[in-house]
Amino acid sequence: MISKFFFPAVLLLSMAGCHEPEPIWEEMKITDLKPASGSGNSGKLKTVSFDVHKIEFAAGQLENLNKIYEDLQSSVILLNSPAGFKKNLFRAGLGREKAWRRLNRIYTEFGGEVISSLSYLINLDQPNYIPATFMDSQKDVFYYSSEDNLKGVTIGRGNLSFQITASQIPDTKSFCRLSVVPAFPQRNSGNPSVSEFDISDDVIFSSVGFHIRISPGDFILIGPREYIPHQYTLPAVLFCSQKPEPVVRIFLILCKQINL
Repeated sequence: MISKFFFPAVLLLSMAGCHEPEPIWEEMKITDLKPASGSGNSGKLKTVSFDVHKIEFAAGQLENLNKIYEDLQSSVILLNSPAGFKKNLFRAGLGREKAWRRLNRIYTEFGGEVISSLSYLINLDQPNYIPATFMDSQKDVFYYSSEDNLKGVTIGRGNLSFQITASQIPDTKSFCRLSVVPAFPQRNSGNPSVSEFDISDDVIFSSVGFHIRISPGDFILIGPREYIPHQYTLPAVLFCSQKPEPVVRIFLILCKQINL
C-alpha cells in the first residue's frame, strides 16, 4: 500500500556514496527546511545535502502529472542546449512550497509510487553519480546532441545516473549552483562491442544537462514530455518502463542544507 503522505524521508551521511536509507520521519514538509547558519564553519568541509526521490505513475496519468509544471519555474534553469533538451523530450522545473503541495495532491490523487528515496551529503566541486535506472545488459542508446544530430552510444551493464555537482556562488552562503546531467560513469570498455557507436569510458549526455541556482527548501523536478514505449532512446530509458504495465518515472531533487 502506498503511503498517504508523499515522501518517506531518509538520511544518508556518506561523503563518498550512499547506503540503505533509514526512515527518520513520516511527514516532512518543505517549510520545515531552514538554511544552515554559516557561522562556525571555518576549517570544515563545504557540503550540500539533498534528497533524491524516484516516483512512478501509470503512463496514462502523464497528462495530469504534467500539470505540476504550471507551478514550477523553468526560466531559471540554464540549459546547456535548449534545442537538445526539448528534442530529447526532457522537462524540468524549479519548485517551492506551492508546487510541493500541488505535487503531493497529484501524487495522492493519481496513484504515484515512490520507488526509492535516498539522501546525499556531497562535497562542493566534486561530481557525484546518483543512480537513476539500472541497465541489465549492454545496449545502444540514442539521443540528440547539442548540434541537433541523432547519435547512439553503447552503455551497460550498470547504472545510468544523474551526475550532480554543487559549486559555491561568490558572496552568498544561502545559495549554491547545482549542475545536473545524465551520465553513465566508469564503463568497462575492455569488453569488445559489436556496436558502431562511441564506446569511450564515460558517457556524459551534455545536451540535456543544466545548471540552476538553488537554496534549502527548493526542489528540481525532472521528467519526460511524452511516454515513449519500446525504444532505446535516452528519455525512454530514463523515464519510461513496461513493468508489467506502462509507467512513467520522474525524479525530484530536494535541497535540504548548504554548509559553506
